[in-house]
Amino acid sequence: MIRHGLEQLKANGKKGVSMALVLCISAFFMAFAAAILYTAGVVTAQSTHRLEEERCYRLAKSYADVLGRELTRYQNKGDTAAAGSFYAFANQFLDGERYLEYNSDYPDTSKYQYVLDTTDLSDITKSGSLPENFGNLRITLSKEKNSSENQTELEGGEIPVQTGSYDAVIAEKQNISVRQYIFTVEVTAYFNDMTYAYSTEYTREEKYNVQFSHNGTTIVWDTDDQVWKVGNTSGNEYSFDNSDLIQYKYLTGSTTSCIFVENADIQEETADAET
Repeated sequence: MIRHGLEQLKANGKKGVSMALVLCISAFFMAFAAAILYTAGVVTAQSTHRLEEERCYRLAKSYADVLGRELTRYQNKGDTAAAGSFYAFANQFLDGERYLEYNSDYPDTSKYQYVLDTTDLSDITKSGSLPENFGNLRITLSKEKNSSENQTELEGGEIPVQTGSYDAVIAEKQNISVRQYIFTVEVTAYFNDMTYAYSTEYTREEKYNVQFSHNGTTIVWDTDDQVWKVGNTSGNEYSFDNSDLIQYKYLTGSTTSCIFVENADIQEETADAET
């Protein structure tokens, strides 16, 4: 699938932050075309206000779906195919110190808003780069630490020296998933005097490389030879000269897996008519 974007989105002038949301433009217009057909099929006796509300909802929902597909398309930060994608920016957003964690006491400074770069900020309802009469869009992002996640495991620990294979115990440590951040994506659509916001919450789940050491020496388990080696699998076999425990720690800067999981039970929709 192509990953060409609609347009480069940029933050509103107040925050001075810019970004590129790489989207599947064909998927968006296919989704929105279906929305238009649905709207056209609504009983004509309904009011114009109702039709505009439906169109505004479909615009927000279709765009949110495209962002969701981009966000869940990749499984690791190291995937070169993800470069420049919304997935890549989302990880930068969560990991970067420049983006503050959401604070309900100061929502204006801990939520980050982006619009199409041709948007007239004095009248956000105008179409901008979207085709005429499509309405306009705004993306709002926020991040929060997952308070229900136990971070103790990331501090590492110890395993005993044993005879036989370490395959199972190492696989257990490497398979730990950490859900450190909650990432919220809100799409607000504007069409004439209608505003519709569709918010989706995601949890980022990461797995990390694990480093093992013994008495200060970094050791690596060679699954082929079934022995510990010094430094890497090409190093010399490591001999345990005492019964001290093997230490391990998680390398949080080196992920083996990084995925976004939608919290399906937590979605919010807000409609409003501007006066």
